[in-house]
Amino acid sequence: IANLSPMAMHAISSDPTVASLADDYVRSRACAAVPALVMMVGVGAGRGYKDMWTPLAGSLAYGVSLAVFDALFVWELHMGLRGAGYAAAISQWVGAATVMWSLSKNGNLRLADFASAKAVPTAESVSTYVRMAGPLALSSTAALAPVLFSSSIATRLGPDQLAAHTVLRQISLFWIQLFMGFNATAHSLVASSLGKRTAQGVLEASRIMERIAYVAVATSIPLAAGLYASRALLPLAFTDSPVVVDDVAGVLPLLLVLIPLDALSLGLEGSILGASDTGWIARRAVGSSALSVFALELLALGGTGCSLWSIWAALKLLNVSILGCDVARLAYPVRRRK
Repeated sequence: IANLSPMAMHAISSDPTVASLADDYVRSRACAAVPALVMMVGVGAGRGYKDMWTPLAGSLAYGVSLAVFDALFVWELHMGLRGAGYAAAISQWVGAATVMWSLSKNGNLRLADFASAKAVPTAESVSTYVRMAGPLALSSTAALAPVLFSSSIATRLGPDQLAAHTVLRQISLFWIQLFMGFNATAHSLVASSLGKRTAQGVLEASRIMERIAYVAVATSIPLAAGLYASRALLPLAFTDSPVVVDDVAGVLPLLLVLIPLDALSLGLEGSILGASDTGWIARRAVGSSALSVFALELLALGGTGCSLWSIWAALKLLNVSILGCDVARLAYPVRRRK
């Protein structure tokens, strides 16, 4: 990651200063690749055991550590983006260690097994996981493409617009991470119900999916209303630049209107993951990503017609398209039975 960072950052941003600063951050955070993978696997294991405390403990440990080390490296030692990268990397190790400790404490993981010769799996024993992991990796990579492309376009608009774009990404990540709770719950409960391999289990899984979808949308509406009411104050948590604040406030209503769709989409995705339909997850992610990238490419070619609002409208095509595909996927068996 560290070796490829300079080339990747310059491909994303044509501004050498921005690319250099981004490279500093990526290089300092590269050592967190391993604990990030460990933490993701541990969180997935917790879902399988219906253990939602493990992901919570890992996230809290990561968040608290990040606040402490950010204050130390960025504010006290004045290390800038490089310090922020180090803070994130150390916090990732803390989060991963917490997840492993929690799984071990609950009896779902025995650390002594790692010292056994049997700890190294055979190719045959992991083939099922590889077949599932491949589509999921493709899905994540495809969904990342529009995000990176949008950031590249935003850098061409100027430093203020890029700053506003970054603030909008951080604000939107807040509710996305919040709604990931619906995704995790649907994934765990639907998988458990379908694992019974009975008609009653299938019916139970369907009811779980419906209830989570209703709760997700119902929860998102008051959240969107509250964020809309405080839209003038939200950017001030990140910057006091009047230009950046105005740019953020101009795009934020678009994102807030789509919050219920984000909540519903994550809930449905968790249900589909619970059914182990990873092939579909990958196909619709690739198609939706291509649509969003195409819209962003039109904006990039348009030059003067490009704005921060239009960039985010094109970027949100990814989410809306994924939701439409998942709704069609889940509704198709009903139409076929009719």
